[in-house]
Amino acid sequence: EASGSPVEIRAGGSVAIGTAMSTTLARDLSIKGTSISLSGVDNQAGQYFQGVSLTGTGAVTLAGSVGITGDFAVSGATGVVIASSLTIDTCPGGAMAGLVNLGSIPVSASATGVDLFIDTRADTGGDISFGAVGSSVGGQALRSLKANSLGTVGNGQININGSSIRVAGGGATGIALDGNVALTANLTLTSPGAAVGLAALGGSVSTTGAKRSLAISTVPVSGPGGAITLGQFADTVGGQLGVLTLDTAGAGSSIAGSLTLLKDLAIGGLTLASAGTVVVGAPIRIDSPGGDVLLGGTSVETAASVVTAGAPGASLTIVTAKTVASGKVAFGVVGNAGGAYLAGLVVDAGIDGVPAIVRLNGRVSVAGDVVLDGTVVVPATRGIDTNKGTVPGVARIATSAGSLSSSTGGVLLDIVTELAGKAGGAVALGPVANAGGAFLQAISMKTRGYDAGSTPGSLT
Repeated sequence: EASGSPVEIRAGGSVAIGTAMSTTLARDLSIKGTSISLSGVDNQAGQYFQGVSLTGTGAVTLAGSVGITGDFAVSGATGVVIASSLTIDTCPGGAMAGLVNLGSIPVSASATGVDLFIDTRADTGGDISFGAVGSSVGGQALRSLKANSLGTVGNGQININGSSIRVAGGGATGIALDGNVALTANLTLTSPGAAVGLAALGGSVSTTGAKRSLAISTVPVSGPGGAITLGQFADTVGGQLGVLTLDTAGAGSSIAGSLTLLKDLAIGGLTLASAGTVVVGAPIRIDSPGGDVLLGGTSVETAASVVTAGAPGASLTIVTAKTVASGKVAFGVVGNAGGAYLAGLVVDAGIDGVPAIVRLNGRVSVAGDVVLDGTVVVPATRGIDTNKGTVPGVARIATSAGSLSSSTGGVLLDIVTELAGKAGGAVALGPVANAGGAFLQAISMKTRGYDAGSTPGSLT
């Protein structure tokens, strides 16, 4: 064989290679046949293959890991079947990763307990493309799917060219996609009882142009629900995500999985259907103009998730205001269940738009300011505390849009901005009326400091 010449294996029928392939010289490898079975590609003979191309008319089965320095492509096949846990790595130590291009070909497993990791990390990450992930060709679903295209210079794009990714779960992680994740269609992710992470380590989630919906379920057959961790949702590839629907419910009386937010979300709406804890990991802004943000239920009445900071300094801003119709916002207790109080909570459901409901289904306690604009509804006796930090924050309710009310009679709202040895935080109220269905029975405010020399906060 001449130095570095490409190798091609062509057959009119199936091709089955029972041992891992390697090369003494860097070169490309091409295999063509009806069905193709490959036991792996490595550098045991001294060198990595550069590009590997597999072209079939039936299934392409991988039974071992693939390590190459160029592109890995499968075309024409009815499916890519993973026979054992393996990694596809297109950059073992290089500066620029090759692509992993499975096009729109579906991916499945032929046995239980199979994990797939597609790794195109490098200085410049390589793009990854695949179709639906499930059990359609191999007969089994993967236990887990991980894909990572992160780069220190530039991230690769992870193109999901199918409408569903379903794994069997059973491990700590079910689905983890890190890089510039791009949806080309409405997408459903299913990972029973196992964690899902999207852009959690870096990158972003967006669409190729049109708004697409994304639904994620980590509801198990038995036991607790799987956790969901979200990084940035933006328009990196060309378009923003539409409605995001999440369900982390546990089976029976088991607990729901948590939702952790690590970066800003620009989306068309957010519903966390189950009452899992929402952990805010940094200063986070959810932009959802005209789309509802319901944390812990599918309606404003049932949204009851606990909202907490994962570390000091984390804050949450939710903006649903829109000129035609703003989105509704609802959540449960806001506190320190995750280890820290939010440094601030801001909800804008009506500034520069038509005010929508902001329903408080639990007490709100933060280490900073609370600013709520919209039709703020207090359905039962509640409190708003801004004194959980070293300096009490201000409380401003319906001062820029909407009003403050209750949904039933006999409700008390208690606002506390006092803190020992500190000047009290200011309180400002907009209209107090009955837009939510009823008037509040009473509003109690404590803005003084505990010490005699502390200055009380003002009331506007």
